[in-house]
Amino acid sequence: MALFRAWHFDVIATGAPLQCPMKLTRLALAGACALVIYLPGTAAPQNASQGLPADAEKIGEDRYRLGKVTVDLKAKTVTCGGKVMMSKGVIEYFAVAPEGKVHESVLLLNARPLHLQLGLILLGLEPKGGLRYQGDTQSPQGSPVEVFTSWQRNGKPVRVRAEEMVWDVVKKAPMDRNAWVFSGSLVDKKGFVADRELSLIATYRDPAAIVNNALPTGSDDSIYKVNERIVPRWDTPVTVTFTPASKE
Repeated sequence: MALFRAWHFDVIATGAPLQCPMKLTRLALAGACALVIYLPGTAAPQNASQGLPADAEKIGEDRYRLGKVTVDLKAKTVTCGGKVMMSKGVIEYFAVAPEGKVHESVLLLNARPLHLQLGLILLGLEPKGGLRYQGDTQSPQGSPVEVFTSWQRNGKPVRVRAEEMVWDVVKKAPMDRNAWVFSGSLVDKKGFVADRELSLIATYRDPAAIVNNALPTGSDDSIYKVNERIVPRWDTPVTVTFTPASKE
């Protein structure tokens, strides 16, 4: 814990992305990461000493629930439900949390940002930040992830990559197929930034978001809009799945 305490205060002081010392085990990792939003003098989550945040629950073999986020360590997936918020228009986000910037996001996911970040950490993924401001030309750093969206169309299941739901107005084609980056959100003196900003997946790079666009076009807020050719109508229920990017 001495290792963690030193790292904890360094994160608060520098506004670093919420990640964890690599010497911690995977489950202890998530519990320790949860502690970082509790400033000195406040109570820590009771389950942290057991390696899990207070609101985490084991729901099966290698399966955990963090709030409304489900983590499957064997399948290496993080999933959460949500709905379509935009079926047309310019976007800056692929997904936000409830009460986030829904007027510029394709999806709303019913997930607390901290739970999504901890879920990805539980998969062994590492956030490394790299962004200084929204629209940064500097590339986000962290583990590459693939994002898939599923829904029902006429009683049949549909599953597509997140990029397919985003339209590049310059190329007049769907967003280039590419892994997203688990850059992770920041921690400041007020706590975990994504829990305030409620940004989850950014097409227009945002240091407050959990997952960011790795493509160079991520620094331009006029490039992307909803792909009207594939995105279902407003309010359609969806499930979003995150998984480590393949090594192809």
